[in-house]
Amino acid sequence: EHRTLQAPPSVRFDEPFDVHVSGPVGAFSTLVVNHSGFAPVGSTTPFGRLFLASSGSYRLTPVMTDGGRPTAVTIPAFDDPALIGTSTGLQALTRSVLAPAGGAFSQPALVEIQ
Repeated sequence: EHRTLQAPPSVRFDEPFDVHVSGPVGAFSTLVVNHSGFAPVGSTTPFGRLFLASSGSYRLTPVMTDGGRPTAVTIPAFDDPALIGTSTGLQALTRSVLAPAGGAFSQPALVEIQ
């Protein structure tokens, strides 16, 4: 239902990369990142299920969506070689007055770090 996040299946650990978020005109989408991947059990929030562990998760600066094509969010290069061979979990929270709860989490995505 909330398939608003497009992420590559894998990235190089030392290169920035883009993911894309979709949302209505004037909405803000915030990307949540967690290097531990998905949580064993997602948590229920007012915005739907968060499938990332709350511990270790961080958010990037929100971007405004335009209701048309997806908006790019650049993730800075991961510079820790220990991440090579692991998968990082991503999920976007799009906040909009058009959503009943004022926002909704996207589907989760895993990105392998090479």
